[in-house]
Amino acid sequence: MSRYYAVHHNLESHFKGRVNLYGLLTKRLIHKRCLGEKLYNEGLSAPAAAEKIQAVYRDSLCPKKKKKKKKKKKKKKKKKKKKKKKKKKKKKKKKKKKKKKKKKKKKKKKKKKKKKGPKGITTARDLRELAFPNWEHKH
Repeated sequence: MSRYYAVHHNLESHFKGRVNLYGLLTKRLIHKRCLGEKLYNEGLSAPAAAEKIQAVYRDSLCPKKKKKKKKKKKKKKKKKKKKKKKKKKKKKKKKKKKKKKKKKKKKKKKKKKKKKGPKGITTARDLRELAFPNWEHKH
């Protein structure tokens, strides 16, 4: 097993208990390869790298609670007895002309301005800039 894979794998397992970074990894906001590659280049161990990244995350993100899924109960189908229907003769109805209604103009609601608070980490770039200031993007 290569060192790259080992660091990559250890980091992933290290974060399983910590929702915030691992959640972002699964949402593909941060590519696992990018993190693994950076760690490999810097020669950090997984716990050290985890601490470095976690320090950035601690102040800006809160771990989200997972919602429990409700189990659906299966309903038993009841057998219905078939009833014979009597045929009814249809009466022809005369069509009435509809009157056109005037449309009322809707008033535009004013949008409330959101208060700008301290900015958290929203993208992979934000994380990289904070965790690794001297980041060089390699293709």
